[in-house]
Amino acid sequence: MSNVVPIPSRLPLFAEPAGRPGEWWEPLHGHAASIVAHLGTEAQRRSVPVDLLATILVERALICGDIAACAIEPLQAQRVLDAAAVPGAALGPGHLNTAYVRMLHVGDTAFELESELQLARRDLLLPLRLHEAAVALPLDEITATADVDEAVRWEVAASATGQFMREWALCALLAALAG
Repeated sequence: MSNVVPIPSRLPLFAEPAGRPGEWWEPLHGHAASIVAHLGTEAQRRSVPVDLLATILVERALICGDIAACAIEPLQAQRVLDAAAVPGAALGPGHLNTAYVRMLHVGDTAFELESELQLARRDLLLPLRLHEAAVALPLDEITATADVDEAVRWEVAASATGQFMREWALCALLAALAG
């Protein structure tokens, strides 16, 4: 008789989701099937994983929550962030996020679309730094109603400065308030 007891787990179909270099990605249990319906088509169009789009939308939702919790008018904050997200931000050779930003602009050349069945059999992967916040967010609503183009623009701008999206947004809003 063996002392080893198998533990059932829902492992992702791929081990390394595309995203920022050096981030630790972990499964967020019980969310993939509900999110793929909203993001699957967009992920295919952009040639990026559903997990990456979900991550960017979670970060955008956190920024919107930060704005709502502050004394900043939401439309004014939106205009400031859109102005700070310079179109076509690119990075030169040797920058840590160059390949990541290029992938956000043109897609992943090695992208393989996962079917709804495949996504239903695994958990959504998010960077570990977002897990606690993501559990408290209505992920179905965020992925269904959010502006993916805006979230990608903000992520590209943040990556070009070497910051996470929330850090970039705070810096941009503080600079606008100070100026």
